[in-house]
Amino acid sequence: MSSQPLRQKLVIIGDGNRGKTSLLFRFTQNIFDSHNHVQHVFDGFITDLTLSDGTLIELGLWDSRDQVDDDRLRPLMYPRSDVVVVSFGVDSPGFLENVYEKWVDEVRQICGDVPVILVALKADS
Repeated sequence: MSSQPLRQKLVIIGDGNRGKTSLLFRFTQNIFDSHNHVQHVFDGFITDLTLSDGTLIELGLWDSRDQVDDDRLRPLMYPRSDVVVVSFGVDSPGFLENVYEKWVDEVRQICGDVPVILVALKADS
């Protein structure tokens, strides 16, 4: 086991207002506040994890923004990503439509074969 942490970068993307930032708050700070909406506070946030085998992980979390200029700025987050989380809200009609037509396609074009994890959000709505 190395004493140096393994550095990994995770980017979370998906349609706006689906709960991406809330998921990251819950994961990193064990906080969930359904009444407080904070946009893109996790740009470049780093959290430390220890796996069951003792491996240290320094995980950089990058939260996509819910802004109009996303299509221009979002690709700047992708370089050196180790995994991309594509999120979607199950509370909206056609919730899977953009997953494949926009998000997974964008990741493949920019990141190649980086692992993609699909995460359903808003199941409590």
